[in-house]
Amino acid sequence: MTEPKQPDSAATPANPAPADDTPASTPQATTDASAAATAAAPNADWRPDAATATPAASPFAKPEPVAQTLHFAPRPKPVPPKPRATQASETAVEPREATPEQLTRVEAILRADAGFMAALEAVRALGLPDACIGAGAIRNRVWDALHGYAAPSGKADIDVLYFDAAETGVERDRFLEHRLAAALPDAEWEVVNQAGVHRWFEEAFGYEPPMIASLAEGIGSWPEVATCVAARLAADGSLQIIAPYGLDDLLGLVCRRNAGRTRVGTYRARLLTKGWKRRWPKLSIV
Repeated sequence: MTEPKQPDSAATPANPAPADDTPASTPQATTDASAAATAAAPNADWRPDAATATPAASPFAKPEPVAQTLHFAPRPKPVPPKPRATQASETAVEPREATPEQLTRVEAILRADAGFMAALEAVRALGLPDACIGAGAIRNRVWDALHGYAAPSGKADIDVLYFDAAETGVERDRFLEHRLAAALPDAEWEVVNQAGVHRWFEEAFGYEPPMIASLAEGIGSWPEVATCVAARLAADGSLQIIAPYGLDDLLGLVCRRNAGRTRVGTYRARLLTKGWKRRWPKLSIV
C-alpha cells in the first residue's frame, strides 16, 4: 500500500473563501483596520459606546417629585405688650402767685449778676417766642446771695426754654445752643423747647410725662418747687419773673419735691448727686 499523496500547497488555498464570497480577515488585515480606526477617531478609548452611553441630563429637566412630610411648629402665643409706666397720681403742688416784694427781691439779685444779665441779652437776641432762662441758673444765684457768698458757689448750665408747638425737633435746640455758645462761649448752654419734652422724657426718665401745653406749664414741671422759676428780658429792658408756684420755697431756702410731677426716687437721686446741703448749709430739705 502506498502512502497517500499529499495535496499540493500551491494548488489548494489554505483558507478557502466562505460561500458568501466575503473575504476572510487575516491577522495583518485586522491590525491595519484597528490602526485606521484609531487614526480616524483619536482619543476613542475614553468615548462611551453610542449604544451603551447614558444620555446627559438636561439642565431644564424638572426633578422627580419627592414625597415629603411637613411638620409645622406650634404658633407661639401672643405676648401682651408691657404696660407703659406713668407718673403715679398724687396731690400736686398748688399754684400760687409771688408777692410784689418777692419779685423785687429776686430781680435785684439777678440784676446784680452781670454775667447773668449778659446771658439774658443773648437769649433775647435769638428772637424766640417767650424765650427765658430758668431752673438752676436762677435758683443757684438766689441761694448763693441768701448765704452771703461773694462769688458763685459753683458753675451751672444755663437752661434756656421756649414754647413752639410748630417745630419740636431737637435739631433746632442744638442749633440754638451753637448760636448762644458763639455769643458767650464761657457759658454752658442747654436749650429745650417745652412743647417737645414728651418726645424724649420717657426714654430718659422711665415714665410718660403729662403733655406740656404752655411755657408756664413747662416751668412748673421741674423736679423741685424752688427750681420752678424763670426770667425773661423784655424788649424795653424790664425783667419778667415767671414762678408758677410762687417764690416762698426759693426765698425761704426750702428744697421740696414737686409732687405730682417728680417721682420720689428721682428726687432722692438728685439730692444725693447734687450735694445741695453741703453747698448751702441753711437749706431745709423736705
